[in-house]
Amino acid sequence: MEIYQFLGFTDSAEFHQLLMGMELLQEGTTKLWWAGKELDRSTRLCDYIGRNEKTKIVIRLQSADSHNE
Repeated sequence: MEIYQFLGFTDSAEFHQLLMGMELLQEGTTKLWWAGKELDRSTRLCDYIGRNEKTKIVIRLQSADSHNE
């Protein structure tokens, strides 16, 4: 199975088009936010949200300078 099929795309062109429109984020400058708070890199996500396996988390990645947009 190809990676694009694994991600739910029907063909590689559709997947490639999505990738071309993406902005690359640098690990050192990317920040994680949840519930209006910046998350500390040294703390595990489960320490913030708990260990409930029914919890659903939606994540949006964006550069640090676009947080206030």
